Amino acid sequence: MSKDARQPLVSVIVPALNAELFLAKCLASIEAQTYSNWELVLVNDGSTDATQSIAEGFMERRPSQVRVISTENQGLSCARNNGLVAARGEYLTFLDSDDLWLPKKLESQVNILNQNHTAQATTCSFIRFDSRRPKRNAVYHFTWSRENVRRWLLLEGSGPALGSTLMLRRSVLPEIGLFDSSLGSHAEDLDFACRMVQVAFVESSPMILTGIRVWTGQIHGDDKSMEASLRLIIERQLSGEPGQTKRALANLEMLLASRLLLRGQIRAGCLRAAAALK
Repeated sequence: MSKDARQPLVSVIVPALNAELFLAKCLASIEAQTYSNWELVLVNDGSTDATQSIAEGFMERRPSQVRVISTENQGLSCARNNGLVAARGEYLTFLDSDDLWLPKKLESQVNILNQNHTAQATTCSFIRFDSRRPKRNAVYHFTWSRENVRRWLLLEGSGPALGSTLMLRRSVLPEIGLFDSSLGSHAEDLDFACRMVQVAFVESSPMILTGIRVWTGQIHGDDKSMEASLRLIIERQLSGEPGQTKRALANLEMLLASRLLLRGQIRAGCLRAAAALK
């Protein structure tokens, strides 16, 4: 077997917006991979902090493997798409700038795709961690199936942290399509998954290969934008199923209620909960 067949080029796409707090650790986890045939496409999505200088410093250390693309702020979906367009690898994978990979992440997933030619993509289990409150760390397993993606769409199950766990073959991307830029930086992974599960067999690995960081500065804290994106996806994907649409939207109201209550916004949270029950 040729070296290229055993070690195809993997394009790692890292979108980064004001990522100076954790970007160096994120990049170090890529550099520590046991699989060596990778390229990094880092998309600086209009950062105003030290993200660009950290990225350029990493590129100077590995000029043959790292490219930095700098754009005005367009949102996470556009940043990932810019990386996909620039990527040259046979296999494509993503890592959010505040997350981490365990050293065997790329090696394990390349082996899966090399050995299982019916799989167009693969994901892994992950640990969700908060370095300030380690007792809240938890392991998550997501088994890819139409049923589980639908549970995620209905907001009755957690997702696979696709933005840091997924590896897919370049050849299947035209069937899935790019990330929906109209969704900005929220729920774009759910929309991508809903399309991917229709056309691709995704093999789920039980191995814990990714660390998903939980911290206060995450874009997921923007409830208004998240709600707008989720409503759009729910109404699009469940079109023609009014009962399921109502069920998903009620779950969305309850999700938003719980977030408000956890922040101490009691009145607003109770109003959301009442809307869900109604």
